[in-house]
Amino acid sequence: MRSRHISRVIRAPRDRVYDVVLPSGTVVTNPLRVLAHPHGSEVVFTVRQIELTDEEFDRDCQTVAADLDRLAGLVDDRSRG
Repeated sequence: MRSRHISRVIRAPRDRVYDVVLPSGTVVTNPLRVLAHPHGSEVVFTVRQIELTDEEFDRDCQTVAADLDRLAGLVDDRSRG
């Protein structure tokens, strides 16, 4: 999964976790972290491969990467004014 520089994060929680309920009922906790970076902040989201095939896991990683790209675009747009 690729990362993207984010120049600024507004009102981001210090530590946040997201619980995902799988079709089996298993709850998977995925942490989201916003880390200080010399030029702004870095957002890190952990994706876990629990009860997923390799193909399903790859698809989930692609979805998360797209979501993080959208987040970066929103933050970039807001920082421009």
